[in-house]
Amino acid sequence: MKAQGEIIRRSREESGYGLREFASHIGISASYLSRIETNQARPSPGVVKRIAVQLRSARETRAAIAEITRSEDEATDDTPGRERKLPPPERGRAGRAMEDHEDGDLRRTSPR
Repeated sequence: MKAQGEIIRRSREESGYGLREFASHIGISASYLSRIETNQARPSPGVVKRIAVQLRSARETRAAIAEITRSEDEATDDTPGRERKLPPPERGRAGRAMEDHEDGDLRRTSPR
């Protein structure tokens, strides 16, 4: 059976956390987390609970992102080589087209 520290380290790395980032999230120093992961320190039950909650949260987040991505992949029709027709531009007063600009504003263009 693997030591508790090794399991924590592997789970942290699989969750994509760096040592310092994860330690910061659970409110301990990076050096203390390192000692826990190398079985040189024995964490209190409170620290173990914070580690477990953070790792479970990261795992649930990854699972949710994977599910959203999977749903979007199934719902979209982005087949290469297939053009999708865009809707016509919105028309403002006097029949001038409205276009989105880089700054997010919608502006009138000259009549077409």
